Amino acid sequence: MRIKNLLFYFILFIPHFTNAQENVGFPASWEGVWAGDLIIHNAKGPAQAIPMEVTIRQIPGTAKYDWLTVYNKDTVAGKRPYTMLVKDATVGHYAIDENNNIVLDAWFLGGKLFSRFEVEGQLLLCTYERQEENLVFEVVAGPATPVAKTGGGQVGEEKIPEVSSFKIGVMQRAVLKKR
Repeated sequence: MRIKNLLFYFILFIPHFTNAQENVGFPASWEGVWAGDLIIHNAKGPAQAIPMEVTIRQIPGTAKYDWLTVYNKDTVAGKRPYTMLVKDATVGHYAIDENNNIVLDAWFLGGKLFSRFEVEGQLLLCTYERQEENLVFEVVAGPATPVAKTGGGQVGEEKIPEVSSFKIGVMQRAVLKKR
């Protein structure tokens, strides 16, 4: 399917669907302590493994959740005390507050939490997904500068949009098991 047809589909049809049914049970059903190894991959393959733990729990009396991440069992330097905020659950809109002036918007779609952002010239896509009894965390990152731009112009009667491609330099993945 050509890019134009895909864009047409997304623009016309996707906004008419609701995400409310997909959100049933999220994030409450994800509560708990999840642990495993974060495997960091580069172009040569797995480069490093780091122990990782994620604790998700509702903050009593609020719609907020502690989203505590600890890397390398280091509860000081490796501790990331995030807070997940519910912005609009009916459309799957959440946010991860890093509690340091950085708040990353996130969307829960198809049973998966997505957050995409750019920092210091790097474009990142972070996801969390329940897969059976596991919580799978992934980060895909690379430069925010395109490596190629193609398309553009006219082919017959069809106006072709310009499309940018981006390098993927690193992928991190952790399959976390509930304790």
